[in-house]
Amino acid sequence: MNLIKKNWKIILIIVISILYRIYNLDFQSAWLDEIHTMNESNPNTTLGNLYQNIKSGEQMPPLYFYLVYVFFKLLGYSVFIARLLSVIIGVLSIFSFYKLSKLFLNNKISLIITLFLSINSYHLYFSQEARPYILFFFFSIWSIFYLFKLLKNQNLINFILYGICSGLMITTHFFGLFILVANSIIIFIHYNNYFMEFNVSFLKKIVTSYVLIVLLFLPSVDIFISVSKIKEFWIPSPTNESFTLIFKEFFSNSEFLVAIISVLILFGVFNLFSRINLTSYQTEKDKLIGYLWVWIFVVIFIPLLRSYISVSIIITRYFFILIPAILLLVGYGLKQIKNDFIYKSIVVTVLFFSVFETVFVDKYFNSVSKAQFREAAETIMRNNKQSDIVISSLDWYYKYFFSNQKNNIDLKNSTLDQYVEIMMVDSTLIRPFWIIEGHNIEFSPSEKTTAFLNKKFSLENNFDGFQAWCKYYVPNELATSKISITQSKKNSNISLNEVVFSIENFNINNNSLDISGWVFIKDIDSENTKIKLVLSKEDTGLVISTNKVLRSDVNDAYSNSHSYIHSGFNLKRDFTDIERGEYQVYLQIFNELENKKMLLSIDKKISF
Repeated sequence: MNLIKKNWKIILIIVISILYRIYNLDFQSAWLDEIHTMNESNPNTTLGNLYQNIKSGEQMPPLYFYLVYVFFKLLGYSVFIARLLSVIIGVLSIFSFYKLSKLFLNNKISLIITLFLSINSYHLYFSQEARPYILFFFFSIWSIFYLFKLLKNQNLINFILYGICSGLMITTHFFGLFILVANSIIIFIHYNNYFMEFNVSFLKKIVTSYVLIVLLFLPSVDIFISVSKIKEFWIPSPTNESFTLIFKEFFSNSEFLVAIISVLILFGVFNLFSRINLTSYQTEKDKLIGYLWVWIFVVIFIPLLRSYISVSIIITRYFFILIPAILLLVGYGLKQIKNDFIYKSIVVTVLFFSVFETVFVDKYFNSVSKAQFREAAETIMRNNKQSDIVISSLDWYYKYFFSNQKNNIDLKNSTLDQYVEIMMVDSTLIRPFWIIEGHNIEFSPSEKTTAFLNKKFSLENNFDGFQAWCKYYVPNELATSKISITQSKKNSNISLNEVVFSIENFNINNNSLDISGWVFIKDIDSENTKIKLVLSKEDTGLVISTNKVLRSDVNDAYSNSHSYIHSGFNLKRDFTDIERGEYQVYLQIFNELENKKMLLSIDKKISF
């Protein structure tokens, strides 16, 4: 009980960290890189195959993926479980940072900058992502911790623990090798006399450290050799603004936060140089801050140099470990502020804007920012009643979502253009099919493909989400149904004043119709509302499905407590195959969930 009472502040910070990271953990779909984790660490694979999966699918060491594999074996195979591991490691890394900060600063400021880290948006993101970066962050902190411990105390245990933590760091991510170089330079600067004098006792300890590092790195050597052969990579070359942008991204791209952080760091630098000039006032902790600046310079400069002479590695998440160093410098700047009002005002301001930017500006917890692979796959799983073929150039990724389902999804690797080309050659293969894609693959079929689909198929269902989409195409002879206009009007249970709509485009070119607009039922979410086009000749109506389109502008203009974001629709269709004549145009509106339906006349006619 006394232990809790004594440490209640750091315990409170840990509790805040847990709540902040566990909330809405499964809100976002697994995106491309997380699906790599899920497929490569599949608990149904063997350990031997697991290593091969990592080697062929990643450019990273294996430690994290083995850890996820074990976690899956113990708790189950799901994205939530993978992210839960990251939450645990993320929270542990916050406590680890608290321990590190106490080497540099007093307990009061250590608690403050630990609280800063606990609500930092960048740390939060990787604490909720099923990727190795948070584990790399965790081991990097302990590597740095024992680096500065052994600078203060040559106890053998510090050298051993430094070796273990550094070895685990580089077995989590190869970027840790740059941190290892920075650490080694700091050790050489601090203990240069021992190296020059060939101090046997010291050299035995340092050799012990690096032997442990090499031994722990051995399982990663094969992958490292493969990675070192890469001559081209997707990361763009660095620019003059690269590190400015990285620094801003660390702090939610908030100009206000970046300004405060920068001023505190500069204030600390000014005071550090003042102390160095007055050597009688220089403390051991001031010296450690000086070493920290050297460490930051090396961690930035060597990867930058490497990026200019070889493949670029300048991407924000690789420099994640700079955040603790930056916060230590912020803490050092805070320490120099003597005015209590200014001191507290700065702390409160940083806390307020950190939370405000995350929750209200970025809307981190309730806005979609990861590709909606899950939602696209679920659209197919809900609606693929006839077990139609599903094509995708990302079949390796989507198989994670489909493989655990009872309904057997016939998933084939193909682009839309490739699949249509096959149907053009062999008309017996013209049958209903789904296409599902995502990440950077947009819906952009060739003109030949578009013409074929418009002529032969109707779009019966679709999902257009954030960086993921799917479409269901049905041959026209199967897609077009008939209704009685008179009976449909009698069955309508929605009045005209309950519907809001707009036809924004209505073009006829030869036998093709291009129509688009939006429609919603007031006070009913539009997600489950289906909109179909009806062409009426006499009392018979031909019903044709439309393509659902997301309309955030409509939602912003009309939404109250209901969402109208799914209110948009469009249709491009060749009607060469229907009976000639004049048709009255209607929209069929149907919400099965609310049992609401209506046949809406839009005062348009079309002749073929």
